Formats: sequence, structure tokens, C-alpha cells
Amino acid sequence: MKAKLAPALFLAGLPGDIGGGVVMNAGVGEMITPREFVEITTEVEVWRWPVSGAFRLEKVRLKASELQWSYRHCEGWRPGLIAKVWVEWPIEPDTTILERVREANRVRLQKQPLDKPSCGSVFINPPGSSAGRVIEGTGLKGFSIGGAQVSEKHANFIVNLGGATADQIWQVITHVQSTVHAKAGVALKTEVVRLGDWP
Repeated sequence: MKAKLAPALFLAGLPGDIGGGVVMNAGVGEMITPREFVEITTEVEVWRWPVSGAFRLEKVRLKASELQWSYRHCEGWRPGLIAKVWVEWPIEPDTTILERVREANRVRLQKQPLDKPSCGSVFINPPGSSAGRVIEGTGLKGFSIGGAQVSEKHANFIVNLGGATADQIWQVITHVQSTVHAKAGVALKTEVVRLGDWP
């Protein structure tokens, strides 16, 4: 933003951190350049346990070209944790970028529930369609379990109305998947990744 560079336009609308941005090749739906992490990432540093089993982490630096990028997904860095990300873009200031970011955020605020905690888009858009539209078409807007709710503003967001647990959010996710599959014949895949121990 300070340098008025083009990546500010898509980065301003993304929740999460830069490591997560690489893991899911985060991006926006608008047809802008750049619009995904694959377009700005040059290298990543991954911390891995060594094969020998020694109690220390090894740092591995990988070029972006060594990774396998696809829509909302990146592989080739596992196993491990992404500790650093190098990004690059030409230093070509755009004097309109600040106003464009303001306008994009204004539009996103109208369409997305940015006033409530969420993890952003939950499901990957199915080919030729929009996950939000498919979910809305099955009447699931507003469906909730505990404090976890399918947003009434945008059906591809699950918002925390207060006190929602990770399990409740996952229950909403699986209910949406099974309902959409039964009613619309669409198998929704998640952008959300579960970590840790689950029952």
C-alpha cells in the first residue's frame, strides 16, 4: 500500500497470514493482476524434521517454481511448516491503487460478512459455478449450529456469532456438503484445512 504497488489490491481483501496464503494459493475472484499468491511468490523457507530423527529442525529453501500451484492449493513444500515467504513485484507505483483498494474493500464489505469473525471462503468454487450461489440455492443461508452460522450475507462464509467451537464450525461445513450434494448434486471441497486431533 505504501509503495502503491498492484499486489495491494488483492492482498487487502484476504484474511489470514502470508504462510497460509501460500498453502492455499490465496486469491480473489476479481479479474485483476496479480490475483493469487503464485503470481508474487518467489521462494519459501520450510522447517522440517530431518529424516535422521535428530531433535532439531532443518530449514529448506524452495523456489516457487519447485512448488505445484493450482486453484486455492499449493503442494511441494510438505512436510513441514512455512516459516518465511519471499514475494516480488516490479516497483511500478500506481497512483490509483489506494482508491482502488478503498473501492474494492467497500464492495467486499457489501457482499461479504467482514463485520463478523470467519476464515474467509470455506469452499472451493465448483467448475463453472460459485460455491456461494450453489449453497444459497439449497436454502442454507442462516443455517447454524451453536454459534457457527452460514452467513446470511454470503453463503460461502461461515461466521462465528459468538462462542462457536471448531467442532460446531466443522458440523456446519459437513451439513452444507451433504445438503448441497443431495439437493444439487455438487460435491463441495473445502478451502478450510483441519489441523490437530479430531474425533
